[in-house]
Parts: sequence; C-alpha cells; structure tokens
Amino acid sequence: MGQESLCQPVDSLRLSHFEDAVLELQNSDLLRYGTLSVAVKNAKEGQNIFSLNPTRSLPSASTLKLVTTASALSMLGGDFRYTTYLEYDGEIRRDTLHGNLYIRGMGDPSLGSDRFKDYPNAG
Repeated sequence: MGQESLCQPVDSLRLSHFEDAVLELQNSDLLRYGTLSVAVKNAKEGQNIFSLNPTRSLPSASTLKLVTTASALSMLGGDFRYTTYLEYDGEIRRDTLHGNLYIRGMGDPSLGSDRFKDYPNAG
C-alpha cells in the first residue's frame, strides 16, 4: 500500500467549515490572552491547504504543562491541597446567621476565574 492510498482529495465544503471554525476560535474570548497557529498541508505534495500564523513559533501546551506541574510539585510537594475557609461574623440564632458570610481562598486557581463555565461573568 503506497502513500497515494492514504491521501484523500480535499473536501472544499469541509475545509471551508474548518477554516470558519478556526477563525471563529481565533477571534473568540477563549483566545483573548492566547495565540493560535494552524497549518494544514497536503500529505502527498506538501502544499499548503490552510494556515493561520503558520510561521509563528509557539511552545507546545503539553510542554508548558509539564514545566508548570514540575515547578508546583517542587515548591508545594505532591500532597499539597489548597485550603479555602468559610468564615462569618455576627451570630447564629435558630439556624440563621445574622451577619456576614465570607469565603477566604488561599490561592485555589478555580475560585473567581472567568475561565470556568459557571462563573457569573462567563459569557
């Protein structure tokens, strides 16, 4: 089985949908602080089919995750857990708090981040 049997002709409708999806992602809030680079080539001839920022050199996300994880493990240890405190002032009478309730986070990255689906300001 030669390489020719592995190559399929370009489906222009699907390519158009893919291009639209990539451009929509590029312009979305998901990439507000990010960068996207895409290159799709014909495997047989090596010619460019679609690209967006094809010459932009970006570190792979997996590599950065490894560096971040290694740094956190080195500094915090493997058994580290974030602590979040639930505090109040005032007094509790008949199972009702007459005062204020506070959540005091100690660095948990998932608290207060608009990158999480159910965060109140998420679009």
